[in-house]
Amino acid sequence: MSSLLTTPSLSPITLTIFLPLVLLLLKKAYSPPLDPREPPLLRPWIPFIGHILSLARESNSYYVRLFRRNPLPICTLPMLGGKLYVIHSAPLIAAGMRNRDLSFDPFAIDFSEGLLGIERKYVDGVFAKPGWVQTMTDTIHSALAGENVKVMKVACYREVAGMLNGLAREVTVEVGDVYEWLRAVVPRAFMRALFGERNPFGDEAVRALWDFDAGVAALALNVMPSVIASKAYKARQVLWDTVFSFYEAECWRNEDVSPLMRMRAEKLTRDGVPWDAIAKIEINIPWASVTNTVPDLFWMLVNVFSKPHILERFRAEAAELTTITVDAKGKRVACIDADQLLEKPYINAVYWETHRLYNENICNRRVMADTTIRDPTDGREYFLEKGINVQFANGSPHRNLLTWGSDADVYRPERWLEVTSAEEKAMRSSLFPFGGGRNLCPGRSFAISESLGLMSALAQGFEIEGVKVPDVAGPTPGGAMRTPAWATGDPAVTIRRRVGFEDLMWSFKLEKTEP
Repeated sequence: MSSLLTTPSLSPITLTIFLPLVLLLLKKAYSPPLDPREPPLLRPWIPFIGHILSLARESNSYYVRLFRRNPLPICTLPMLGGKLYVIHSAPLIAAGMRNRDLSFDPFAIDFSEGLLGIERKYVDGVFAKPGWVQTMTDTIHSALAGENVKVMKVACYREVAGMLNGLAREVTVEVGDVYEWLRAVVPRAFMRALFGERNPFGDEAVRALWDFDAGVAALALNVMPSVIASKAYKARQVLWDTVFSFYEAECWRNEDVSPLMRMRAEKLTRDGVPWDAIAKIEINIPWASVTNTVPDLFWMLVNVFSKPHILERFRAEAAELTTITVDAKGKRVACIDADQLLEKPYINAVYWETHRLYNENICNRRVMADTTIRDPTDGREYFLEKGINVQFANGSPHRNLLTWGSDADVYRPERWLEVTSAEEKAMRSSLFPFGGGRNLCPGRSFAISESLGLMSALAQGFEIEGVKVPDVAGPTPGGAMRTPAWATGDPAVTIRRRVGFEDLMWSFKLEKTEP
């Protein structure tokens, strides 16, 4: 019997001729064509799919680990038959955000169909028109600036105060899972600020928000979403129906509806988009308002309340902003000056330290034309090829050991107070929790204000016992904030009013109008 090596198909001559060709083809597939000016190539541990598997397992945290193992300011990752540029260094991220040949617009257009479920005719006929994404972005920025954002903050603070005042005065409140508690109560205030008195978001819709949030990456792929992301797919239908009922009843015209929702509705109707399609588009707003803000609040809360020395300093500064008076009905009212929250150094430090340690935001861009970006640190220029996607791995500079020291993985707000003004400026230039450039998050002021307002009231007026800082997992796919992993520890806490604060009613003062 002939051996396999003597058969015509696998003879030594055949192998000699074709094996080098096969190996060459595999090498080309494994190592995509690379201009010598492009960022250096980092091959995966498993050819073709290694980087993809690591991202699926570790989410955004993979890039932090990759950067520590290979501290390149920018690199090229081969994926399947293509490639992806990933920027790790803060100066290069800033340069990339300023480069007008790198655009987020293609992602906004592509994801609108898969993620939000918008019909292709509206994607092509409206959203893909030159300049449309930017005009909508300008509308959002106008709606979240000046008097407009002040109106939203006041409405949200009113809801936050109501929630705090509704907590039992002298009775212990047992919370089975502090993360889930925040996911239930915080969206109520935010949705009321967005939609006004006719807010359509009840408990079912809020739960649907989080089910949708967990599956946004799978939905965005738009490949059999009802199968591979069935829970998120069903949740999206609940959100569509919820928001559609609001627009169908013309509630968006009410005076107490936020300028953001009114101005977007006016823009979309002018562009000829019908209400059922508008409802699909607008589920993005309630989702975006809570997807990162609630995890941010969670990490702030567990770190502050589990560490007495942090709680003491945070509580002391919050007290400096709080005035207690007696109203006409004889009730004691505590009023927090929300205008000054970020003026307090330790409160400010706690906020930014939370984002530094737990925010692993990834910003996506596409190279619209062959371009170069220059690293201001060493002057080196990198060529970026048209059509290739770029990711700014913001978690890498957030926990860069060279910037933050050997304790970069430790929650330590004091690091922000132990530096010179020049050093603090350098630290801030390494933070990108809200993106940057033309796509800087327009809602950042609202998110910061509401988070610190709630934390300031909780720190002063309440004891939260049994708080533990859980292990950390990567963000949900498509998210920015790292998530809790309760492999050990208990998420249950006990909430009670502090002695001397049992009868206080909480309120907030907001007078400044931002530019």
